[in-house]
Amino acid sequence: MAYFPLGGSRCSKLRRCLNVLIVFTVCGFWHGASLTFLFWGLLHGIYQDIGLLLEPLKERVREALRINKHSVGYRIAQIAITFLLVNFAWIFFRADTMENAFLLIGNMFRFDPAVLWNGALIQLGLTEPEFIAAILGVASVLLVDILKKRIDLSAAFIRRNVVVRWAAYLAAVLILVLFGVYGSEYSAQNFIYFQF
Repeated sequence: MAYFPLGGSRCSKLRRCLNVLIVFTVCGFWHGASLTFLFWGLLHGIYQDIGLLLEPLKERVREALRINKHSVGYRIAQIAITFLLVNFAWIFFRADTMENAFLLIGNMFRFDPAVLWNGALIQLGLTEPEFIAAILGVASVLLVDILKKRIDLSAAFIRRNVVVRWAAYLAAVLILVLFGVYGSEYSAQNFIYFQF
């Protein structure tokens, strides 16, 4: 016999939403006994509940607009929305107080286009080489993701001769050494769960 302490999915939709909020709020509390952590967890629960409650409406809108759920554009939109929501919630995770979190949120909507060319982005904590490496890393991940949709990269890589494969392995190790903990740009920072 299975044990469902909160009812699992064998309960009403309203009870299921409450259960999700409880679980995510407890997860927030597990990360730290602070209002910011509790709100971070609660916000993730709210995201889940909104997604669950709006699913029938989203399905009707998709059908009415003839949107293909499996299209690349739809997947990109889903990824972008998830990315934005999760990063918004991380404001509360990283802020010292709720007041600081809301101050950061307010500052998000103040945009000065000059930051794109006056070097202000570099002064936010990344050196110029780190910033360039980050841009190249993001571009590489996107390129690989696009290529994976068209070809089987693993099979294509395995079919290459031994010299090409080992050159790729060594290049990957070299990149890890240069940009990892042994690189010149490395500075020791506390692991995010250092105090737990």
